[in-house]
Amino acid sequence: MPEPGGQMRMAAGRLEFKSPLLLASGCASFGEPFEDFFELAEVGALITKAITREPRAGNDPVRICETPAGMLNAIGLHNPGVEEFATEILPGLRETGATVIINVAGHSEGDYLEVLRRLRETEGIYGFELNLSCPNVDGGTMFATDPVLFGRICEKARAVTDRPLIPKLSPAAGELAPYAQIAHGAGMDGVTVSNTHPAMALDWRTGRSKLSRPSGGLSGPAVKPLTLYNVHQVAQTVPELPVLASGGCCEARDVIELVRAGALAVQVGTILFSDPLRPRRIHEELPGLIAQCGAKTLQELRGRVETG
Repeated sequence: MPEPGGQMRMAAGRLEFKSPLLLASGCASFGEPFEDFFELAEVGALITKAITREPRAGNDPVRICETPAGMLNAIGLHNPGVEEFATEILPGLRETGATVIINVAGHSEGDYLEVLRRLRETEGIYGFELNLSCPNVDGGTMFATDPVLFGRICEKARAVTDRPLIPKLSPAAGELAPYAQIAHGAGMDGVTVSNTHPAMALDWRTGRSKLSRPSGGLSGPAVKPLTLYNVHQVAQTVPELPVLASGGCCEARDVIELVRAGALAVQVGTILFSDPLRPRRIHEELPGLIAQCGAKTLQELRGRVETG
């Protein structure tokens, strides 16, 4: 994959990425599925699958199913736990030269803070995405749908680490702009907009859920219009707060649209399951699309939406 040029570098506040493409949490694991397709150092960042204090086995199968224009997942935060990640997985990630953002999850404030404490002095970590909004575990959206709990955990996390902190907002909260305002006030360096959307898939013959749980999180092209709306609302309400767009990006033109809506960078996720080479194609196509928009750099297009 060609090295992204300066025309695709994106920067705002404390966040800076050589490419607007970020590999979304859970969809790229710890980078190993893509070793034969492109260099991890060439994308803006790899956001790891969720890391919790203790190892988690995740939900029982079936944990993924296809839907029209999307995918439902109920993985359930399957991961090896922070200690094994720090000692066995992160050293290999450092060798790739990737910009690594750790997705942090838990059931309590203490869970989140313990993971941050264990990793705050560890080399090879750019920042942390706080997964406060997982829809496919019990209580997974608790912190993201209660403004008091949300603000408190952001403040406590800020006191633990100086590295960039990016809470992942939940569509289950309704309008996301108020939560972005809280995040900005708590000293967060950005927000991810947003997590997957709570959804269901049923077998019409039996009435059984197609997942091992009654519901899961919807991602893929179907949610892009919702992501555009939420990114725009957050960017308009808190322009000082960088937004990482997550949901529905499959093509280079999707990147342009989400950046125009106000995103600093764009996470690609579901499309990686069917086309692991898609980041390479997006990188190849973006320069031409930027030129067609009459701009020299992608940064110039950020927040440029015409209405009326």
